[in-house]
Amino acid sequence: MIAALDIKATGPGQPVSGLSGGNQQKVVIARALAREPAVLVAVRPTNGVDVKSKDALLGVVRDVADGGSGAVLVSDELDDLRVCDRVLTVFHGRVNAAFGAGWRDHELVAAIGFGMNDSGVLARLVADLDVDVVLCAGRWTLLERTTLDDLLPVCARRGTSVVVGGVYNSGLLAAPSPGARYDYAPAPPELLARARRLVAVCDEFGVPLKAAALQFPFGHPAVAAAVVGAAAPEEMAENAALFHHAVPDALWHALVVRGLLDAGLPLPLNDCP
Repeated sequence: MIAALDIKATGPGQPVSGLSGGNQQKVVIARALAREPAVLVAVRPTNGVDVKSKDALLGVVRDVADGGSGAVLVSDELDDLRVCDRVLTVFHGRVNAAFGAGWRDHELVAAIGFGMNDSGVLARLVADLDVDVVLCAGRWTLLERTTLDDLLPVCARRGTSVVVGGVYNSGLLAAPSPGARYDYAPAPPELLARARRLVAVCDEFGVPLKAAALQFPFGHPAVAAAVVGAAAPEEMAENAALFHHAVPDALWHALVVRGLLDAGLPLPLNDCP
């Protein structure tokens, strides 16, 4: 099997952990093929491997199918799917479309977008290209709002959806305490002080700072979603609860009055029509 799949190893006794990513993937497939399965199921078989290894791995899957066995390839990489005789797209657990061999990229791509934390670059891309959605991290938050000057206006004008990431600014708006991080680095003292002032106002209204930070971006009509990380199911449940936590309009107005938000900002007010 080592020779058949061209696995680069010193021998059968070499630990798999010592192999390259592509060869590790080949070992996984080799183990599956050793059982002579009626159907080989390969889930993202080329994830994280170089181009040459991708071609080799996809060639193995194709050879299995050509040899008379079944082969099911699960992937969100278009290049992976080109070896398939038939492609099914699945959304929310249901098959919603099927394509035979010879499909074109635009048939499978529902939307095209870009993601980064430089709102100026994203704004230029949206202005110059037909972009469906952008992900911008850490630039439309309670502490930093540069997107209001560049990205959000052009997205509203072009009908491009905005997904906001980094709503907690690397953690400062989740727990503004000494050692907190902002934009992937230790938070400057002035920003830490500002975050604590935000906490004080939120406490007056019985609202967790994290809830206010998560809901703030949705005041702008171009914002379609927010991405919030979670390391455990409990954190996912917490994020959902924070998103639905009642935030009174008076809190947003108080943040403006206290100079913590600029007057005229689009806010997620409950009394908006």
